[in-house]
Amino acid sequence: MAQIEPSGQNAIVVALLNFFVLGCGGYFYIGQKKKAIGGLIFSVVTCGFFPPISPWNWLAAYDGYLIGQKLQNGEAVREHEVGLGFLGGIFGILGAKDE
Repeated sequence: MAQIEPSGQNAIVVALLNFFVLGCGGYFYIGQKKKAIGGLIFSVVTCGFFPPISPWNWLAAYDGYLIGQKLQNGEAVREHEVGLGFLGGIFGILGAKDE
């Protein structure tokens, strides 16, 4: 299980990137690449149903902020860790979950 070590990530930057970059930019920024790809797929699939700034962007922004807070406070996070528990199901379906 891969760990992401804190290295100066800012929680607000993570949240803003997730909000404005297809609900996944912040995950790429902090190193959660599989989670970012899952978020990108989810965002593209839901684009037909929601406007460009969808409810997904809000959820991803808050989730990214929570993970960013942990990193900003000096805590390591797992590669697929989620801040909002119910998002674990979405990322699990998309193949981005811990073994």
